[in-house]
Amino acid sequence: MANAKPVSASIFVDLLIDPLGMVSSLTLAQWDLVVRQARSAGMLGRVFHILQSNSVINLVPDAPLRHFRWGAMISERHAKLVSVEVEGIARVLTSLQGPIVLLKGAAYCYGNLDALTGRIFTDIDVLIDKSEIELAETLLERQGWLSSHMSDYDQRYYRRWMHELPPMKHGQRQTELDLHHAILPKTSRFTTDSSLLLSNLKPLNTELNLDRLGDEDLLLHSSAHLFFDGEFKHGFRDLEDIRSILNGWKLVEAGWKSLLDRASLLGLSHPCFFALYFSREWFDVDMPEWVLERVAADAGLGRIRKKVLLNLFCESLLPVHHSCESRVNSFARYCLYIRSHYLRMPVRLLIPHLIYKSVLPIIDRFQNMSKDRPKGGVLQRLVEEKEK
Repeated sequence: MANAKPVSASIFVDLLIDPLGMVSSLTLAQWDLVVRQARSAGMLGRVFHILQSNSVINLVPDAPLRHFRWGAMISERHAKLVSVEVEGIARVLTSLQGPIVLLKGAAYCYGNLDALTGRIFTDIDVLIDKSEIELAETLLERQGWLSSHMSDYDQRYYRRWMHELPPMKHGQRQTELDLHHAILPKTSRFTTDSSLLLSNLKPLNTELNLDRLGDEDLLLHSSAHLFFDGEFKHGFRDLEDIRSILNGWKLVEAGWKSLLDRASLLGLSHPCFFALYFSREWFDVDMPEWVLERVAADAGLGRIRKKVLLNLFCESLLPVHHSCESRVNSFARYCLYIRSHYLRMPVRLLIPHLIYKSVLPIIDRFQNMSKDRPKGGVLQRLVEEKEK
């Protein structure tokens, strides 16, 4: 089975697990490696908060501390900007009848989840009822939010098959917004009933009709996003999000049963297993053995399939930094990228889509070459140069 701890990031992981025990034992060279891996994972501010909350920030040498403090300043500034942007979006959507649900990073940030302080992210994700998606898009467009995917194919792909509209970007502020009506694509091999999510919300701002997913759904959505997606640039950070949520809960037997029941109801036992497995094996999250056994059974994971996926994820979840990189990493991430497309849509749709996406860059390159190519023959160009 996959290695219990990631060797190439073991110092970073041990620091996150046991700041008090590790902070005084690290050499400057080891601190340098931690800083570089944390930066590549987008976690400088997060590490600062973990060290500060464990009262060991004053034990960190000045050189690495400057990096962590700078990361914390950026994350604090980021949080303030996100709050302003989120409330602006909510005011634009004030005429909607249903809730405006913040997802992922925006929910962590605006919800002031202490377990995830210092988290930064690149876009704002919002979930609304599918019946109001067209109205929401119209309202946002009137206020300068425009689709960033302008080709007819991309527009049709998102609107027909995906769980969200084409990503939107504000014309002035350049903030990116993903407007969801579900958390998984319509054609996904795994499906979740959005009405179950919308009926189990935690209020964030009643005046602006802002909510987030319920606690268990928050973790399950994070798990689905990490283990169904094919992008692992911030996979290590996302896994640390999950372990921080679990550590904050301090679940007992009834809590574990409730989480696994909810995962089964939403059809998310599959990603839940991997989230729990790596939280325990990498980050020492306290968890009874029966929890993993039950969620693996609920997910229908066979022995060979489970072993292959565990080894692929073990390589892919490492920080994207040269100290962790190898040909094995690249191969594992490529395999999981292909898997993500396979999970996203049936083969009859997947093959044409991949062919189109493979051929399109070649067509664009030839079109650009033809635009840049000088018109006329050699004599014509010499005449034009002489006339100049």
